[in-house]
Amino acid sequence: MYRTTLDTAYRMTAKRGKRGRAIIDLMVVIAVIAIFTTFAMMVLSRFAADARRAVLRANVGSLYVEMVSMAHQFDRAHLFATSESVSGGEAGAQNIFCLYLKAMLDSRSAEADANSYRNPASGSVQVVCDTAFPPTGEYARPAVLITDNASARYGSAAESNADPDLRGSLVVVLANGRDEAEVYYVDETGVKSGVCYRLRGFGGG
Repeated sequence: MYRTTLDTAYRMTAKRGKRGRAIIDLMVVIAVIAIFTTFAMMVLSRFAADARRAVLRANVGSLYVEMVSMAHQFDRAHLFATSESVSGGEAGAQNIFCLYLKAMLDSRSAEADANSYRNPASGSVQVVCDTAFPPTGEYARPAVLITDNASARYGSAAESNADPDLRGSLVVVLANGRDEAEVYYVDETGVKSGVCYRLRGFGGG
């Protein structure tokens, strides 16, 4: 039986229609997969952020407890100094609270100790002890920042969320003559922790 030109044209149109629908169906499937992938990534990202925040909460509490255990060994006059300002080198640094704490934490990091503190946002294990605030350059986003700068105090008007160089860091604020040390963290979005630990009762204070 011979096919008419009209019949052939109809069959060709039908085939093109099927191919067109197949392409549309494929595009719909790809779009649905993309939507679900985006949603899954958002959920995973949120869980990852929550996990990093949980690490910071655990670390700040642990650091506070460690500081409490050694506070009685130091008096108010020997709470803060930079390593450059201490005479007697390593021996002299042992008499300064912040430098003693820094040396202890640095030794853990050097040995890759599981108890060393790590910035969950930057991955840094660096412990910075400096008057300058906030830390910049190679000292930015450390695991722990120890400072006597008044702008670093938890209740300071300085907005931590305006400075990316503190994100993911534990912050210890103390000053010679003041019988109080503050310990808090700044999360990866730049927001200070909801709780600030305050340590009082240094020996000889």
